[in-house]
This record gives sequence, C-alpha cells and structure tokens, in this order.
Amino acid sequence: MSAQSSTQDTSTVPRAPWRDQFVEHVSKMKSPEFVLSTLGSDPTGRFKVIPRARTCIYRGMWGAMTPNDRNPAKKNPAAFESDCPTLTTDVRMEKVGEIFRPAVGTATDEDIHGCGGGGPVEALWWIKEEGIMTQWRLRGDAWIVAPNIDDKDNNKSEKTKEQIGKWTRVVDEKEVENWSWERELTAHYGNLAPGMRGSFKNPPPGKPANENSKEAEKVGEGTEDLQDSEGRKNFRVVVIRPYSVESIDLSDPSKARRQHYTYDEENSKWEHETLWP
Repeated sequence: MSAQSSTQDTSTVPRAPWRDQFVEHVSKMKSPEFVLSTLGSDPTGRFKVIPRARTCIYRGMWGAMTPNDRNPAKKNPAAFESDCPTLTTDVRMEKVGEIFRPAVGTATDEDIHGCGGGGPVEALWWIKEEGIMTQWRLRGDAWIVAPNIDDKDNNKSEKTKEQIGKWTRVVDEKEVENWSWERELTAHYGNLAPGMRGSFKNPPPGKPANENSKEAEKVGEGTEDLQDSEGRKNFRVVVIRPYSVESIDLSDPSKARRQHYTYDEENSKWEHETLWP
C-alpha cells in the first residue's frame, strides 16, 4: 500500500529544530535505553490513575529505524522522515492498554489488539556518554501500529495512519509510492535479534508462572521467521509524537542550561526558549 494518501498529504509539522542533536546524542549510547512513563489504573483504588514507568529500548525515529546489517527484512525506501521516536512492545504488556486508556476505561480488549492509542506519555533519556552528558525529556502522545494497519475498512487503523502522518515529512517524492506501512512494521520485527523475536511467543507478561503451560515450553526459543504467526500477532511498534521537548546539557555545571521546545499547533511551528536547569 502506498503511504501517499495517509502520510504525504496530511503532514503539517515542520522539521523539529531539536531533532538532529537528539538523534546524534542517542546514536552515541552503548545501549539506547530510556524511561517511558504512562498513566495506569491503581489496583488499590486509592487514585483514579497512577504514573507507570518502565525501561524501554529506542528503535529509531519513525521512518528511519536504527540501522542493523543483520536485519533480513526488506526495507522501505527512505521516502519519509519524522520527529517521532519509536519502541517495540508486546500487545499483552500493560503499557499498551495504558496508551489506549489514558484516564478511563473507554477501550475494550478488542480495541487494544488493533491500531490506535493517543494516550499521554513522557520519555526520558539520560545520555551519560563522554562529551554529551545530556538529559532529554519528550512529552506527547503515543500511537500503536498493529498488524491490521493496512485495513482500509478499519477506522482506528486509518486514524492511526492519519495521526502519525501529520508528523511525517516526505524526503523523496519518487519513493513515496514504493513505501508500505506493513513493510515498515515487518522491518521493525526483523530489526530485533531472533531471541527477542521469539519472546513474543512467551507466556502472557505478568501472569502467574505455570511451568506446564504450552507457552512456557517456548520460553527462550528464538525465531528466524519474519512472518511467525504466534510472534507477529503480539508484536507492536509504538510511535511517540512529542509536543514538548527539553534537553539539559550537564557536561559543564557552570554552563548548564535547559533548552525547552514547544510545538505550537495553531501556527504549525516550534517555539524555543533557554531556561535555568
């Protein structure tokens, strides 16, 4: 499927002034880990929602995933770029429901197993490599790309394309027709090591351990098959759309400043100010 109708025509966000430095900084990390925070329900009932935080791995910007020479998947041409960091996850993880249900339980389990989202998130990188020593904080919403992304009759799939498309820019007009959402999803799956791909066939995360379950027999079992039905049904790509971005350079405490960028939707531009840290 061409991405033209859902990406090129709806792009409205200009190239972020912080993008190049952020991408350069993260590329220097030995392991591109970051903390992702969402809003979840409180099992004790004390609060309506509670913050949830977990360590994730940055998988590149949407449209420009982290390079991997061992990825056997067919890659999309470099037709687009975005300012949206990505991560991969298992649909059975709690963060997926939290991205779908930001405050109240308005999404059904069936909804969560498809495309959609839009819940608020915050992502935090502490890049302590020598010469950088910078903290990056991105706040915005998140959208989930699921196997039914190319279902034109699914309103949530089409909305997901539209919302991600608003933050995606064309960089090569000649390649737009050759770009595919499904191929991008498969390429993200292929970018994982075989053992990590196999983890999507493991028992449901957070459930009581049952060593005799059928799924338990697959723990630690990798896969080379990019279309493995068991793994692919649980595999998701999460796309973060940042509206507020902060960076704090702590490499020299005497010169530390906070760079704050805010996206002005009404005027389609990024605003910037320098603050004390």
